[in-house]
Amino acid sequence: MRKAVVVVALGGWTFAGCSLANAQDEFTPRQVFSALYEAMSTTLYPTSMPSDKWLSLSLVGAAAEEDDPAAVNDLANFCPKVLPGDADFVALRHLDNIYTGIVKGMIGPYRPESDEAKEARKFLTSPSGDDSPPYTVYKKFKNAYRQKLAAYMTETDENKRSLLLGDALDIQKDWSITGFRTEVDSAQNALIRDETKYGPTKTALRLDDLSWYKIKGLKQGDFLGGGAQKSPLTEFSPPVSEWKTETAWLSVSYSDKEFSHYYKEASRSNQGFGGISLGFVNLIATGGGGNGNVTKVDRVKTFQYSFDLKRVEIRRPWLDTDVFFEPSGWTWRKKAGTTEFPYVSVGTDAAGAPKEPQVSTYDHSGIACPLLPLELIIARKRSLVATVSKSDYTEVTTGGSNGGGGSLFGIFGGGGSRKWSTTEISQSGDDVTFKVEDPSIAVIGYISAVVPTAPVPSSTDQWTKDAWIEGKP
Repeated sequence: MRKAVVVVALGGWTFAGCSLANAQDEFTPRQVFSALYEAMSTTLYPTSMPSDKWLSLSLVGAAAEEDDPAAVNDLANFCPKVLPGDADFVALRHLDNIYTGIVKGMIGPYRPESDEAKEARKFLTSPSGDDSPPYTVYKKFKNAYRQKLAAYMTETDENKRSLLLGDALDIQKDWSITGFRTEVDSAQNALIRDETKYGPTKTALRLDDLSWYKIKGLKQGDFLGGGAQKSPLTEFSPPVSEWKTETAWLSVSYSDKEFSHYYKEASRSNQGFGGISLGFVNLIATGGGGNGNVTKVDRVKTFQYSFDLKRVEIRRPWLDTDVFFEPSGWTWRKKAGTTEFPYVSVGTDAAGAPKEPQVSTYDHSGIACPLLPLELIIARKRSLVATVSKSDYTEVTTGGSNGGGGSLFGIFGGGGSRKWSTTEISQSGDDVTFKVEDPSIAVIGYISAVVPTAPVPSSTDQWTKDAWIEGKP
C-alpha cells in the first residue's frame, strides 16, 4: 500500500541558526532532528560522509515497512528532490519514468559504420528484416533466464531461492553452449563499439530491460495498459526476508546529554529546516478543507533515542547507471518544443551540496535526478524516552490514537498500521516523562549518490546535426 510520507533530505546543507549553549531547557524539532541526523551519519560513516554521497532521513515515521514488499520496491524507484522535504510519497519523481525519458531522448557521437558492424547487423537480421534464427534462439534463452531470475528475486523461502538460483545458472550455462549467447553478444558489442554505448543498439537494450522488469513488477489483477504507477522489479541485499537476521546491525544511542556533541550549526544537515513545518507529532489530516499534514508539539525538555540501523543495497537490473555517471558520452536529440537545454543534474554548489537543475524538462517530461538512491537505511528496536508538558503529552497520546496515519518524534509511525506504543513513566509538576517503542523493522532513510552535471557532451567528438551540444548549467 502506498503511503503519504514526508521524506526530509538532510545532508549537504548549512543552517544559519542561533548560538546554543551546551545545556538547554528545551529543544525544538529542528534541533533534535538535525542532531539525530548527525548521530546516524556518524554511525554509518565514522570518519566522515563522502562528498559524493547524500544521507536522507524520514521525519514522519517509516517510509516503508518490512511486511509491505511493494512499498519497499517503490522506494527503489524514485529520484529525491534536493529540498528539505517532500510532502507526498506518491508524487515523488519516478526513476523509471525519468530514465525512459533520458534514454529515448539521448544521442551518442557520430561513428561511420565499420565492416565489422555491417557483418554483425547481418548476423542478427534475416533477409526479411526479422530476427535471424540464431538471434531468435538467443532471445528464448534470455527470456527463460530472466523468468528464473525474477522468481529468485521475489521468493522469500531461502531453500526455494537456492533452487531457483541454481535453475537460473543452469539456463545461463545452456544459453552459452546452445543458445548462441557468445555469438549474439559479440555481434551486439560490435554494434555498440561502432555506435558508442549511447547509440541505437544499446538504447534498445536498455528499454527492453526496463520494459521486462516493469512487467515483472506487476501483480495479479494489475492492468498492463496503465493506471497506478507500477515500479520495476528491484532486488535488495539483504533481501527483505532476511532483514530480521542478527548480522550487520549498528547501534545508535543519542540523548539531550550528547546534543551539543552532535548539533553543529555549520554541518551539512541544517539549512532549510526553518522553511518546513516540523513537529514532534505529525498527523495526516483528511476531510473538511482537503488533505494536509498537521504538526504539533514544538518543544521537548529531555529525550533519549535508541535503535539499531542496517544498510540495504539497492540492485536495479533494469537501470544502466552509466547514463547518469558518464555524462560526456551523450547529449539530447534536438526536439521541437524543447527550447532550453535541460539537465538531469547540475552537480553541487561551492559548499558541496547538490543542486536542482533550473531547466529539467525534455519533450514535456521531467528528467531531473540530482540524487540516485543506492541504499535503504532500515531500523529496528526503536525506542525513545522523552519529557514534555502535560498538554503536549495529550497531543502525543491523541496523535497515537490516529493509528498508522501519524508519526511521533520522527522515526515512529508513518505506516499503514499501528505498531508502536506510548507508555507514561512519571509526572513531575507540569512535566510528563514517557516512552515510545516500536519493535518492527522499517525503512527510515536512504543513502544516495550525487549525480554529476549531465549531460556534458564532449567537444572533441563528432556529432550529427540533430545532436544538441550547446548549453551550460
